[in-house]
Amino acid sequence: MKKKTLATKIGAALMSAVLAVSMAACGNDGASQGDSSQEDTSLDGSQSESGNQDSGESSGDSGENGGDASADASGSEDAGDGEASGDGENQAGGAVVLHEPKDLGGHWNAPEKYLTNEEPWYRGFYTEATNIDLGAIMRGEDEEGYGLLLRDIDAIAEQIAILQEADVPILFRPLHEASGGWFWWGAAGPESYIELWKLVFQRMTEYHKLNNIIWVWNGQDGDWYPGDEYVDIIGEDIYPGKQVYLSQSGKFSQAVEYADSPKPIALTENGCLFDPELAFRDQAPWLWFCTWSGEFVVKNNLPLLSEEYTEEAMVRKVYEDERVITLDELPDWKQY
Repeated sequence: MKKKTLATKIGAALMSAVLAVSMAACGNDGASQGDSSQEDTSLDGSQSESGNQDSGESSGDSGENGGDASADASGSEDAGDGEASGDGENQAGGAVVLHEPKDLGGHWNAPEKYLTNEEPWYRGFYTEATNIDLGAIMRGEDEEGYGLLLRDIDAIAEQIAILQEADVPILFRPLHEASGGWFWWGAAGPESYIELWKLVFQRMTEYHKLNNIIWVWNGQDGDWYPGDEYVDIIGEDIYPGKQVYLSQSGKFSQAVEYADSPKPIALTENGCLFDPELAFRDQAPWLWFCTWSGEFVVKNNLPLLSEEYTEEAMVRKVYEDERVITLDELPDWKQY
C-alpha cells in the first residue's frame, strides 16, 4: 500500500500532461473539439477527444522512454495529439512559463474547401463531414490540397518551435486511429496515410528543424505502420466495455509485432481501467494509460467519481499499486 492517500494520488495524476497530443490546424480550418460521446464496447468515429482525462503510467520493461502519469487529450487522435512537458521555469520570449507537464489537444480539420457543410464545421475531421481525397493529394493530382496540408503542418510546427526554444519536449500523437477510417486521414487507405505521416515527420524535423518531438504512432493496424525510423512509441486505443479489467495483453502483443526494433507500447486511450496485477501477470506493461473523460471518470459532469466504467475499488487498486507511477512520484527530469 502506498503511503499517500488515494485523493492525493489521483489529484496529482489529474494535473499531469496528456501523453498524446493532437495536431490542430489554425484559423477557419483549425482543429476543433467535438462532442464527448463514445461507444460502450469499442472506439468508433462517433467519439470526441477533448476534455480532462484521468491517467497513470505503469512501469515495466517497455517504459524506458517514460513520461508522466497522464491522460490522453482527445483533440484529435491521430493527427495530432501534441503535448508539452517540462519542469521548472522555461521561458521563450517571456511568453512561455511551464512549471509542470501541460496538455494540448485538438483534431485536424480538413481544409475548409473540403468540408461538405452537411455537418457542423467543428466535425470537419470526420470522414463523413469532408470530401477530401487524400490519395489524390498524395499522388500529386491535387496540388492545391497538398499546399493546404503543408500550410496546416507549418502552422502547428510554428507552435512546437516555441516549445523547442523553451527546451520543452512533447509527445506528439498525430493522425491517430487511421485504420478505422472514420477520420479523413485514414479514409483513403494505408498507402496515402503512410505518405502523409512521413510528410508531417519530414516537414517538422527536416524543414522546420524540430528536435523536441517524441513521435507517438497510433494507427491501430500493422499495415498502416510507417516504419521504425518515423516512430518512437506505439499506442493502442481500447474501449472494452464497462468494468472490464482485463490486461488487454492481446492488443499489447499485437502492437509489439508492428515494429522491427523494440518500441515502448502505450495505452493511449482507454475506457475502463485495467487491473495492473493482470497486466504484469500477462506481460503487458503498458507505458502509460489514458482514461477518457466524461462518464469514464466523473458522474454527471460533477467532481464525483463515476463507477459506470470503473468501480471505486478498482480505481483504488490501480492508483495504490506500487507498479503504477503517478506524476508526484516522477523525478525532477532537469536534475535526473
